[in-house]
Amino acid sequence: MLVIGWAVARNLTSPLSQLVAAARSVSRGDLSARSNVRTADEIGVLGASFDAMAERLERQHIATIGALASAIDARDPYTAGHSVRVGDLSYELGREMGLPRPSLQHLRVGGLLHDIGKIGIRDTVLLKPGKLDDDERRLIEQHPTIGLRILEWAELPKEVLEIVGGHYERLDGTGYPLGLS
Repeated sequence: MLVIGWAVARNLTSPLSQLVAAARSVSRGDLSARSNVRTADEIGVLGASFDAMAERLERQHIATIGALASAIDARDPYTAGHSVRVGDLSYELGREMGLPRPSLQHLRVGGLLHDIGKIGIRDTVLLKPGKLDDDERRLIEQHPTIGLRILEWAELPKEVLEIVGGHYERLDGTGYPLGLS
């Protein structure tokens, strides 16, 4: 009888634990988290409903950020669609590397938002045809820092902010804005 009671309790607590873990992950900002609870009872219905809700939140989140990225790219016809392509390509490269879903989400969002700081660059510099002078070049090189300032209140994961702030850094230290190596 004790074994039967243990088995029944485990069949209830295990799916609930999965659901709680997924809810905690989503509440921390990991919209890729799913409970994957598939039982034929009310807990299964709750798990499926939670997973559908998380899926919709993730799609809406990405779509909203994608719209913002499109607005960024609309300022400069030369780079139209660039941020969406960077986000998509970053996601696909991460997927091919076998990265987990949260990392893929960070790559996509970071790619979409990497140039958000260009909003803070005046049009005479951003849209200038031809070569930039040294002062204009220094202004353009501040767009990653401007992007971080724009996003500081957005409560994005640190991985996304690292992409926005460091997308022009280079392994040899010759990148910008900090010259990190």
